Amino acid sequence: MKILFSHPGVGIFTLQAAKALHEINCLDTYLTTFYLNPESIIQNTISKFGSIIKNNLSRREISEIPLNLVKGMPYYEILRVLSSRLDKKGVITDRIYDFSINKFDNWVAKQITYNHDAVYCYEYNSLNTLRAAKEKGLFTIYEIPSPEHNYVHNLLKDEIDKYPELNTEYYRYTSSLLESRTLKRHKEFELADLVLVNSNFTKNSFENSGLDTSKIKVVPLGCPELQSVNDDFVCSNKLRILWAGTFSIRKGGHYLLKSLDNLKNIDYKLDIFGKVELNPTDFVSDINKINLKGSVSRNELLQNMEQYDFLIFPTLCDGFGMVITEALSLGLPVITTDKAGASDLIEDGINGFVITSHSSDSISNIILWCNEHRDELFKMRLNARESAKKWQWNHYRNKLQQTILSSLENR
Repeated sequence: MKILFSHPGVGIFTLQAAKALHEINCLDTYLTTFYLNPESIIQNTISKFGSIIKNNLSRREISEIPLNLVKGMPYYEILRVLSSRLDKKGVITDRIYDFSINKFDNWVAKQITYNHDAVYCYEYNSLNTLRAAKEKGLFTIYEIPSPEHNYVHNLLKDEIDKYPELNTEYYRYTSSLLESRTLKRHKEFELADLVLVNSNFTKNSFENSGLDTSKIKVVPLGCPELQSVNDDFVCSNKLRILWAGTFSIRKGGHYLLKSLDNLKNIDYKLDIFGKVELNPTDFVSDINKINLKGSVSRNELLQNMEQYDFLIFPTLCDGFGMVITEALSLGLPVITTDKAGASDLIEDGINGFVITSHSSDSISNIILWCNEHRDELFKMRLNARESAKKWQWNHYRNKLQQTILSSLENR
């Protein structure tokens, strides 16, 4: 069995899917854009002169599968990365992304041969790939990491209506492309024989889309290998709150900021790691307890995680939310919402809490509870690690393998 695997990135969940195929001797080639290739003279030369390229190279290392199975198309992705550092509004970068994705899709489509049995590709970068695969009679596997496109847009539109200050140029630009981008996604969906999603939340978001949801299979993403923890951790008088990931509307950042008005009488600090798309001063006057740490590497984030009392992840819409599994693996209790796919892993009062989304009161109430019940919160740390043990990446790969092989047998 030979499966051609494509994704423009080399994220953790993508590499784990490729590894799953490799473990059962089905991975023919992993097609991507920009990845760390120690043998590339061009990459090594550029990295000596550009810190941006050097930092991105370190995040694009592939160790899960042999590099001789990987083939890249890097140049357009390098252009997008450079643009993202300079383009504050994001519109130009989005245009470059669309252009590069089309180039990538066309390139992947040309790599398909009659020697392949199936293709495995991802949402929004696979329309021509899927068409080419169908023309050759190949089985098509299509993974969707995010909830249905219109569902997400309608949810964010409600937030824009409530908070007009969030109506940025980037939001207006992407909204103008909603119809064409949704149509492209739906065409891809229709060409797929098997559709993979990572949570029931994502699957349920397609209920009213008019698409054939019977071909959707849920395979939850895994927790990272358990990290070593600091056995000397002690609770401090100050409640230490962690935010990790893009600080944005979609992640519920504005509801967290609004909740701080109800926390004036407690001693806390909120550290925000990640790109900041919301200005804290637009929502709260006193920002002395908020620390913007900026974007850091995954390794640096994991090294910092265990010093906090809990992770706050009040997302309005997340297909999964891998930061939840990363926190659990380090014994960090998680507070998230019912709109995060990974909330299926959270047991109220055991390893964290699942609260109502779109509610600053829900956030402030649970933070107040954590401050008043420090002993119970501390006990959740062990439970968090125990829950991470139950669904590791090897469990994810086993289920993915079974799902794909079963679908191929029944085609």
